[in-house]
Amino acid sequence: MSVNEPGRVKSEEAGEYRASNRERQRLETRRRVYDAAMAEFRAVGVAAAQIEDIIKAAGVARGTFYNHYPTKEHVLLEYVERLQQKAADRLVGLTAEAPRPFFRGAVDVLLDVVAQEDPAILREALSV
Repeated sequence: MSVNEPGRVKSEEAGEYRASNRERQRLETRRRVYDAAMAEFRAVGVAAAQIEDIIKAAGVARGTFYNHYPTKEHVLLEYVERLQQKAADRLVGLTAEAPRPFFRGAVDVLLDVVAQEDPAILREALSV
């Protein structure tokens, strides 16, 4: 195995990249911080959420939060990116010969994705 890009290890046998142990740990920590922040946002709202409560729930130090997210609002930006990716993944398979059916399908996909979200968090995220 050889290291060919940051955080990735190239497997000589398969010729493909996989995350190194350090990269997997970093991603797991980021996921814990994100999940704890979103739970806190749902519980008390973004404005009232305290970094101290988020890091306690995530089991990380204050600096670790800031290594991943400069502000609480950056967690919301990731939330929006995840929503966009979820919608994009569903839109990929959407095909139609005429524009009207395509756009109707696209609107249905977007409404479906948004309908599954917490309205208060969605409103906060879209205002960032």
